[in-house]
Amino acid sequence: AVIYFVQSFAAKLPWHPDECGGCTTGDYFGQTVLNAASFGDEGGWDVQGKLFLALMAVWFVTWLALIGGKNVLGKIAYFTVLFPVFLLIIIFFKAVTLEGAGDGVAYYITPDMSHLTKPNTWSAAASQILFSLSPAMGTAIAMSSYHEKSYDRLLQDNL
Repeated sequence: AVIYFVQSFAAKLPWHPDECGGCTTGDYFGQTVLNAASFGDEGGWDVQGKLFLALMAVWFVTWLALIGGKNVLGKIAYFTVLFPVFLLIIIFFKAVTLEGAGDGVAYYITPDMSHLTKPNTWSAAASQILFSLSPAMGTAIAMSSYHEKSYDRLLQDNL
């Protein structure tokens, strides 16, 4: 993700089909970012320098956040909640000014109820619920450890 983030600031996206010879985003990720090769090709698996540096950068930022304690984690939480909302607002106003935006909004707010009878729809919804809840559980447990056992405003804080 760090590599994609850095490369997304290029004037022409490197994973655009015109730039990478008609490749898809998945092809670009596998062949260029990961430099994927089968085991045994070219002598085995080698450490990819760019990936290693990106991984170390992410772990360093994580270490900085954790070393700062709950005060820093609180500030990071504010940033990671408010900044994406700010970006979504910007993207929303950009999107509604594009040609055909009305057709897209009409498609979005006009549901196709026939999909509710398909088991795959319900399976995908249940998977999304479980996926959405699981990342938050570890953070909730970790942050709750900072309260004393006799903390009496826990219910009010969570409502």
